[in-house]
Amino acid sequence: MSPAARSPSRAPRLLLALALSLPFALAAPVAARADDPPATGYADVVAKLLPTVVSVYVRLPQEQQTSNGGTEIANKSEQGSGFIIDPRGYIVTNRHVIEGAYDIIVVMEDGRQLRAQLVAKSNAIDLALLKVYASKPLPTVRFGDSSKLRPGDPVIAIGNPLGLGGTVTAGIVSALNRNLAESPFDDFIQIDASLNHGNSGGPLFDRHGELIGVNTAFFAPGGGNGSVGLGFSIPSNNLAWIIRQLRSHGEVRAGWIDWQTQSVSDEIAQAFGLPLPTGAIVVSVPPGSPAAKAGIKSGDIVQAVDNQPVSDARALGRAIATTPPGDLAHLNIWRDGKGILVAVPVVAWQSTDLLSGLPPVIHDAEVQKAIHAPHLGLTMEPLTEALRKQWKVGPDVKGVIITHVEPFSVADNHSVRAGMVVVSVSGKPVSTPDQIKQLVSDRREAAADHVPFLVNNKGELLWMALPISPGKQ
Repeated sequence: MSPAARSPSRAPRLLLALALSLPFALAAPVAARADDPPATGYADVVAKLLPTVVSVYVRLPQEQQTSNGGTEIANKSEQGSGFIIDPRGYIVTNRHVIEGAYDIIVVMEDGRQLRAQLVAKSNAIDLALLKVYASKPLPTVRFGDSSKLRPGDPVIAIGNPLGLGGTVTAGIVSALNRNLAESPFDDFIQIDASLNHGNSGGPLFDRHGELIGVNTAFFAPGGGNGSVGLGFSIPSNNLAWIIRQLRSHGEVRAGWIDWQTQSVSDEIAQAFGLPLPTGAIVVSVPPGSPAAKAGIKSGDIVQAVDNQPVSDARALGRAIATTPPGDLAHLNIWRDGKGILVAVPVVAWQSTDLLSGLPPVIHDAEVQKAIHAPHLGLTMEPLTEALRKQWKVGPDVKGVIITHVEPFSVADNHSVRAGMVVVSVSGKPVSTPDQIKQLVSDRREAAADHVPFLVNNKGELLWMALPISPGKQ
């Protein structure tokens, strides 16, 4: 007989114990704290946050194989998330969301679609700054202090997972100062709120609705796509410094000291007489460098910068990086069993890893030609019996068939594909390409932003609205 089968004989004693304890539990309820989440959850907080979060959609050139064994440049679409930091239209997302994109579209919570311009990006930390132009000021996030976070604090993530848009997940801070080897300054917040592809660049909020991080990565064993409760966010304090740099200079201007350091392990702490394994130990200093001239030696253990403690080598790197080049960094150092203070001049970071700015221009001539093609990018022909057979169009379908779509053109970017049949434009039936051109021209002269196409796609009717502008066909 299993232990579980024998347990019912003990049940009366357990019930009696529970019954005796109830009066005491009811007599002394736990008082609710002022900062505890409301009994209704976070719905009221989230309602105010949703308008500050955006979905980001990008288009990138991608080389692909053709049916005859060659290669061609095709169009690839990806999605991510972002959030508004300035009512004038400045938006933050991850650098990897927009890397290599030639077209960036931001979708607001109310459904508006705005084309975004890349202002600048950071190559050292996975962040980018976008700009959109709206007819009225936009709602913005409110920054919180990520240095006050503790493991166990509740968090709220909002983003665009799998392109679904406006998705809210919640959890807690699982750990702090995680190192993902993304940069020399990694300081990720680990969370268990669900993150999936498309959440990248979205905001992480605390229980009060203040921004405390940028959701950047998640871990899935075996390279899978699903969340397993291991998400990572860039702290808002790090973000604030990067964004100030990008907005002021268009690049990250970081401070630097020419030395090699490593984190203090428990063994190193014991060997050097430190009570706790914190700080960063100097491994080497180039002769004649500013640090060497200031008196820094191999074996020095840096415990604080400008009286702010540093926990490890990455924290030391962040503290120096945020010191303006030309200033002195006042270092609290443990040397020969005692603490000393050394002032070291900070210079500008020389590595290209931290250089930031606009992405390189796509040099492929065909791609450039297609991007700037002065038309919708459609090749159309009247429906003939030969074309019906080639594209497998039914005998009852009437209209104009699309035989080619220019890569990266307006039509391609709006999912128009060869083989579709244009049935009507602006609600008027069409049978020739010239009719379509005239109807598009009429819409343009009427100062319309879009022209509606009704297309037959393999027997299914579908409305498609293509943007138009003066001088383009």
